[in-house]
Amino acid sequence: EIYKLVQATFATPNEIHEQQILSNVYATKENTVSKIGVTAQFDGQHVLLFIEDLSNNTLTTYRLKESNEKFYSIFNHAPYGIVFTDEIGQIIELNLAFAKMIGFKPSDLVGTNLLDLTFPEDIERDVHTMEAMKTGTKQEATYEKRFIHRNKEIRWSELKISILPLNEKGLHHFVVVVNDTTERHNLQEQIEERQLMLNLFFEQSLEGFFFMNFANSQHLEEQLSLEQKIQYSYENLIITRNNRALEMLYGYDESQMIGLSMKSLFSLDSDLAKELLGNLFTTGNAKPDTKHIHKNGFMLRFEGNYIILRNRKQRVIGIFGIQRDISEKHRTIELLKHQNRKINESNNAKDNFFSIIAHDLKSPFNAIYGFSQLIAEAGNNKDFSQVVAYSEHIVKASQFSVELIDNLLEWARTQRDGIYIETTKVNIGEVMQQISNLMAIQYTSKEVELRVKIPENCTINADKNMIFTILRNLCSNALKFSFPNSIVEMIVIQNAIQTEVTISDTGIGMTSSEIALLFGNENKTMKPGTANEKGTGLGLKLCYEFVKMHGGEIWAESTPGLGSSFHFTIPSTPQEA
Repeated sequence: EIYKLVQATFATPNEIHEQQILSNVYATKENTVSKIGVTAQFDGQHVLLFIEDLSNNTLTTYRLKESNEKFYSIFNHAPYGIVFTDEIGQIIELNLAFAKMIGFKPSDLVGTNLLDLTFPEDIERDVHTMEAMKTGTKQEATYEKRFIHRNKEIRWSELKISILPLNEKGLHHFVVVVNDTTERHNLQEQIEERQLMLNLFFEQSLEGFFFMNFANSQHLEEQLSLEQKIQYSYENLIITRNNRALEMLYGYDESQMIGLSMKSLFSLDSDLAKELLGNLFTTGNAKPDTKHIHKNGFMLRFEGNYIILRNRKQRVIGIFGIQRDISEKHRTIELLKHQNRKINESNNAKDNFFSIIAHDLKSPFNAIYGFSQLIAEAGNNKDFSQVVAYSEHIVKASQFSVELIDNLLEWARTQRDGIYIETTKVNIGEVMQQISNLMAIQYTSKEVELRVKIPENCTINADKNMIFTILRNLCSNALKFSFPNSIVEMIVIQNAIQTEVTISDTGIGMTSSEIALLFGNENKTMKPGTANEKGTGLGLKLCYEFVKMHGGEIWAESTPGLGSSFHFTIPSTPQEA
């Protein structure tokens, strides 16, 4: 090796050549391995060899050099920034990672004060930390710090600063290790911003939000059957977080809502709650309409949206629910349904009545027209033998037409908007006297007696015209179905609560199925009277509507072949229209 060194020296005489040799050739008397360093130099005539003993103490120096080389290799290739500064923060040495972090070359930063690269708001903390270390109060410190990038962007870092012992000049040095956390910090800021937005949305929403988790465990055991999962969840899920809107829906404060179980929340319909849980476990979500109880006791109708919550291991940890109050919407829908039913019933009734009226008005007018022609022909022929009979037919047809038109006008008035009851003190005896006078000819011609049993000075608070229409129709109806030489009786019973009027006959009577159809809107064929009188059923419909408008009740009792009794009541307290 020395020979090769000498040869190299002759070949390039202007260079100094060094070679380290580790060999047993240079053994000491202790027979230990020695290490020598050989330096060769040509002086123009000779090759001078300088041999240095590198074993023992000199070997330590060599190893220190090797260690120093390894340190700088690690220093320059470290993934985090490392900076050495003097006691005022001026950079003595730095690695490539720190320089790249703030957008410079290492050579650009040597001699620069580290504080000049620091975000202004963080400088004061750096100064206090360095002073505390120089006075011995601190040996090291770790904190979050911002540097300014070359392009003026802020770079976040996790910084650890340590102080080195005094050097031979009595000065301090600092070692600063910097881990770039900018991406992590930006991601954390995004997460916090989104969390803030979610919290804001959660708290400010007009819909009720809540989280439910298990009271006795963190998750649901997967080995349970579906039925067991449903039952366990129904009994152990409790509200762990809710927003203000949910509290307002139920009328509770936060302390009353937190801890409320699913069993309590769905106390009105446990089967629906379990069905909801079944859907959650099988499909992951459910959207039922549910019933709940407000704190003050009234019922609420909610439209809900529920999803299952799972952890990273896909184990069920709870549910998230949204509830919106549709009580008013539900009431509106039900009201519209009710109104639609009423409209349909009214339209059906009108169609039915008008078809009956068209037919029944045509018949008596045809009779009047036909018998009038016969009377005219009889007059021309001087044959008056049948004129009386023809006249009686005309009278009956005219009476039926007048009665039908009266009822039709009354019924039409009830169908107009704005109908109201004109309540006055009505003397029933006087009204019945008017009806008796009006119908005297009809009762006499059929040989039926009308008996009236009314307490003296019997008055009611009612609409006089409506009471007149009710009584006239019921008396006419009783007469129609009475046999000759029979009695129609009107009885009035009055007490402090109401007045009950009963009109009875001993005529042909009705079956229970016929009674059931009396006051409805269904299509029905009216039976002819005992003298083959026609009827439309419109009169009873009017009676029903007028009695109801007074707040009373109307009903019929009958036995086929024995007659019928019609009853109606008028409350003693006047009803508002």
